[in-house]
Amino acid sequence: MYHCLNSLDCARVLRDSVREADIIARLGGDEFVALMAVDSDQTAELVCERIKARVASHNVETPREHTLSLSVGATRSKAEGMMLADLLAQADTALYEQKRGRGRSPVFSE
Repeated sequence: MYHCLNSLDCARVLRDSVREADIIARLGGDEFVALMAVDSDQTAELVCERIKARVASHNVETPREHTLSLSVGATRSKAEGMMLADLLAQADTALYEQKRGRGRSPVFSE
């Protein structure tokens, strides 16, 4: 789950950061979700680092009065049949944990 200050720019950065098979959706306001099939926490962390790098590139390439920033909360399903609503709730919890500790790595909720 992603919380972003500029929705249009955030959508572009997210779309450019994930694979074609991944799903990016706007939940409302300034919250987005990316549904991805990843095989480990390391892979998920690499995706988060790629998004972070794209945000930095965007800020250099698109000079504006404000810079794009986003907070990340990630979770993964360990059980088949886990409800999407439960995954979103876990990611939301992780997102707010990350926001409270600004500057830390994305938080992965179990």
